[in-house]
Parts: sequence; structure tokens; C-alpha cells
Amino acid sequence: MNNVEFRGTYEGYNYVVRINILGFRCGYVEISNTPFEGKNFYDYRKECIDIDVHGGITFQGKFVGEGIDIDVHGGITFQGKFVGEGIECIGWDYAHLNDEPIPDEEFIEICNRIGWQEGKERKLHSINRLYSGDVYSLEDVKNDCIDVIKQLKALELKM
Repeated sequence: MNNVEFRGTYEGYNYVVRINILGFRCGYVEISNTPFEGKNFYDYRKECIDIDVHGGITFQGKFVGEGIDIDVHGGITFQGKFVGEGIECIGWDYAHLNDEPIPDEEFIEICNRIGWQEGKERKLHSINRLYSGDVYSLEDVKNDCIDVIKQLKALELKM
């Protein structure tokens, strides 16, 4: 699946912006080969790293004794490896109540640019009328990825 709109690196961390089939952007930061590989960001049943993001914090928790806080849009909604890539990432989406998907014409242009045929074939039926709010640009999501990396780098100093 080639739904990657942008790939970047900041301070030694790789990050990507992907678009999902509904036309929302998602941000991901790779944590493979970092002090955070294998750490818990997402499992509510265990102690985890707090992520504060657009849309509010969706969970709270801390590594025991470390008091770790990270601020990211909507909270971490993904931790794991993409099929076939073997890279551990944390991620979040821009599909919250007050978020709006990328407008159809822009979505199709992005799909054409990145060669994502499956995205082009999605049903474009009235999805934009179901949401009312902000559309997050590629620059918005890239900036949030960099902000998360800055938080991770600051946390490295405390480890």
C-alpha cells in the first residue's frame, strides 16, 4: 500500500505522513533502534507514555518512576509494525470529531502524485458532508511529527 504522502527525518528519527482511505492524514514516527523501541505508548492496561495531542489526551499513563509526557494530535492511536516493513512506529490520526477529511479534489491529486490507485478508487460519496471542522495540511502533520520527535529527544536525556 503506497499511501505515504511524505517521508522525512529529523534529529535521527524517521517520520511519515500517510493518508487513509477516508481522506484523513495520519502521522507516524519510527521508534525502531531508539531507546523507545518496545516501550509502551498505547496499551491502556499497562503503564505507558502520555501523549497529548490535538483532540485531547485519549489516555494517561507513565513509565514507572519516569514521569514521561508527550504532546501529539489526538493521542497515540497506533503502535506496531506496518505489514511488510518491519519498522516499529507510533502514530496518530486527524480524524476526530472536529477534524475534516482532505477535500475530494485534493485527495485525488495526492493519490495521483503518490501513485496510490486504491485511494483513487475509494467511494467519494458525501464523506465531506459528514464532518465539519479543520482540514489538517501536510505541513500541519509534518510539524506535529517534528514536535513529537523533539519530545522524544528531550525524554532521551532523562533516560
